[in-house]
Amino acid sequence: MKYLYRIVNILLALSIFPVVIFTDLLAFRLGTSIIDEVGLQESISIKFIFDVISGKETFWHEMIIENSSGTFSWPAALNPIKGYLIAFVVGFALALIACLFIIFWSIFSSKRIPVLIATATGLVSTIVMIACFGAAADMIVDGTVNLISALSTGILSGIVANFVGVDGLMLGGFQNGMIFVFIGLFIWTGSFYLIEIGDNDAEKAAKNKK
Repeated sequence: MKYLYRIVNILLALSIFPVVIFTDLLAFRLGTSIIDEVGLQESISIKFIFDVISGKETFWHEMIIENSSGTFSWPAALNPIKGYLIAFVVGFALALIACLFIIFWSIFSSKRIPVLIATATGLVSTIVMIACFGAAADMIVDGTVNLISALSTGILSGIVANFVGVDGLMLGGFQNGMIFVFIGLFIWTGSFYLIEIGDNDAEKAAKNKK
């Protein structure tokens, strides 16, 4: 039974990676102050980003990669949300590291406590990640931070930024998959841990009777 426990642990932890890669990362809507009804709604995933970088998404590769200067400097306009974005990235990284730990730990050991700690860490990191992104997104949508202006270069882009804004910005759904994975791991491991405690108590009671 312990091998089944470890195999399911590994499979559950592994499932977070296709969730992160193939599920939508961000969903956003761009609107214009000129015509209220006109807007662009789109979502992107990590797979889409990889496709752009590799050239599979030809149009966006030409627009973003080939026309870029190859250098990046942090826009000063984004400083109000810099802390939130850093916390978002850290939370995201910790959640993935927690899953990697669970995978490698389950390969070599059946002990439950380290898995429960890693699962709780991953779940808390995911919740913090969601909260930090939400705070940053609110500041972008309400106009505190002009994302279009911050990421635009050139006179024409600057002019466009005055008429185009971000009407909606949210996580695309991958975060829900991450939460489900960690909850599944917690329930699965927690159930085995409780059974293990019950078995140990039964063994102790049997020894005391003797």
